[in-house]
Amino acid sequence: MSIYIDYAHQLEIKTRQVRDVLKRIGKLNDVPMRPIIPSPLPYAYRNRVTVHAANGVIGYFQRESNRLIDVEHCSIAMEEVNRELADLRSHDVPDGHYTLRARSGPRV
Repeated sequence: MSIYIDYAHQLEIKTRQVRDVLKRIGKLNDVPMRPIIPSPLPYAYRNRVTVHAANGVIGYFQRESNRLIDVEHCSIAMEEVNRELADLRSHDVPDGHYTLRARSGPRV
């Protein structure tokens, strides 16, 4: 299963989230905002992910659900994190959650 949101749309969502927080929590309306600065790495930028294991399935929970989606590769995770995921998947692991980390983050 592939879960994909266009990167430009992700930036629009982030802008709305910032405006919402400023309005809701900061009580600031119509604050001038600069555009969100896009990452030079729209993929393979996460140096840490938490996956869940249950009944032999390893992956992420579907949004607003308790359904666990099997994930073999995460497009937004660094390659080192995906190697950790592959290693985890190669073992019979107990149910639970597992945080996978790269040893060092990307230098941007």
